[in-house]
Amino acid sequence: MTGRLIDVSDVGTVVKSGDVVAVIEDTQLVLKRDELRAEVNRAQARLKFLENEEKRFVTLAESNLAAATKLDETRSDRDVSRGDLQVARSRLAQIEDQLSRTRITAPFGGIVVERLMMPGERVNTGSDVVRLVDQQHLEVIARAPLEYFSFVRPKQVLVIKTETANITGTVRTVVAI
Repeated sequence: MTGRLIDVSDVGTVVKSGDVVAVIEDTQLVLKRDELRAEVNRAQARLKFLENEEKRFVTLAESNLAAATKLDETRSDRDVSRGDLQVARSRLAQIEDQLSRTRITAPFGGIVVERLMMPGERVNTGSDVVRLVDQQHLEVIARAPLEYFSFVRPKQVLVIKTETANITGTVRTVVAI
């Protein structure tokens, strides 16, 4: 979604997966959604009228009080109205999809460690807005002498020692540089 950012989570904000971390201005989309809802309502009312009109003409046609062409015309209008309703519903669904994209959500739980864009800036689809870190699943990049390369394998469990704790981790990849 492209637009102007109106809100971006602060550094230090803890979020769960699916929480909103940024909001893109949606005024035009909200107005368009309201317009399309009105179009759907109008199309539904027109269809209902034509379906009732068809029933009246069927009854009149049975007693020879209405021309068969008028009944056929009403049925044709009804079918066109059904198509119009489907088009209006589809356009409404498209706008609602675009509206849902004005809320940028966290793909995983974590903490916002950096704002890459500020409110008021223009964001484009695919732009990085915040940097989010999952503190439950940290990644450690370790550089070791080349002679240790043959002793470390992917999926191997290693103990990572810090000043305050020993943490167990699984080797994801090994790259010789």
